[in-house]
Formats: sequence, C-alpha cells, structure tokens
Amino acid sequence: MFKVKICGVTSVGDALIAIEAGADAIGLNFFAASPRCVPLRMAEQIVEAVHAANERAKCVGVFVNYSAEQILRVEEAVGLDAVQLHGDESPALMNALPSQPVIRAVRVADEFDPLSEKVDAWCDEVGRPHAFLCDAPAGKAYGGTGKKVRWDLAARLVEYSTRAILLAGGLNPANVVAAIGSVRPYGVDTASGVESEPGKKDADLVQDFVHKALAALG
Repeated sequence: MFKVKICGVTSVGDALIAIEAGADAIGLNFFAASPRCVPLRMAEQIVEAVHAANERAKCVGVFVNYSAEQILRVEEAVGLDAVQLHGDESPALMNALPSQPVIRAVRVADEFDPLSEKVDAWCDEVGRPHAFLCDAPAGKAYGGTGKKVRWDLAARLVEYSTRAILLAGGLNPANVVAAIGSVRPYGVDTASGVESEPGKKDADLVQDFVHKALAALG
C-alpha cells in the first residue's frame, strides 16, 4: 500500500509532477459530478505515463456508487492498480470485485466512532479492504472539498483498525506534518490542498507536500 497519494489528477503532466516529486500513487476520479472527473481516454494515457515513469507507482481509480460491473469495465479499460470506493457502497460490492487492492473511504464526522460505524463489517478474511481512507463529510460532493477531518477521531480509527489507515480531508503542505504527528496514519492523501484550481495541480505545492509527508511518515 502506498504512503503518499495525490488525488484528483486530470492530466499526464500533473501525474508526472506527482510521481517525480516522490508520490507513491495518484488518484483518478471517475465521479461525474466532480470537477476532477477524468475521461476514460485521458485516464488511460495517465496510467500508461505513470507506469512508464515508475513501475512501482500506483494508479487508483476513485468511484462513487458505481456497480461492480461498471468498476470492472473501467479498470479493464484503463489498467488501474487499485480501487477506491468513496460513495455509499456496501461490503457486498467489494466482495463482487476480484482480488485487486480496495480502499474504503470512511467519513469522519464529529460523532464518528469506529465501533458504532461497524468498520469491521467491511473486513473480509483475505485482507480486504487493504486500507481505510479517513475523509471529511462532504454531502453530495463526496470529497475533494478541502474540509478538514477531526484528527483526534481519525487517530481512534488508527488505534482500532487492523487495516492500514490513510488520512485525507483538508491536508496541504502547511498542515500535513502536524496531521501525521497527531494521527499517525500509514499514509496521506490530498487533492485540493495542492491545486491552483480544481483539477489543476501546482507543482511547487505538490513537491512541498510530498517531501514533508514522506519525511514525517518516516
């Protein structure tokens, strides 16, 4: 599993900026209502370029309320390395997918409790999901809003879960070191925190974020 992911990548150039900065993964958003939604043909070009630049770098498809069949069609067309379920999907959908890595987004609201949220219901006997991603509640946007997660609640999930925990939600170069120190996640994920505008990454912000995050994660 990756440690630093730059999500919401919409161009080959931005993908290579992230990978060359040292990011382990990029995220490709297939949620039609998102300003970072990427067409399939562009997604295919991005994946090809990332894999050519660094064979260890991962390309993660971010899906919101797709069926298993729809996810598999996109994965096959694009060549994704992992799937991130970021909507209202049930554990049954994960079980309908093959054995590729699955990341499950968890919305960490003020009342969040990993016990009451029944996070365990998502965990199967073969190690999936491979990770939970803590994100802030975002209503119909489902993410990418820059809203900050309550780090104390995310830290509870780190303590509770047997899976890797990835922290997202409002992370940027100015706060990522403090966030890692408070939560102690396995990895971090950002989209809007390294952008000049929605869907367009800022090279300096990306590099600053990745370098600080990797140093803090150790």
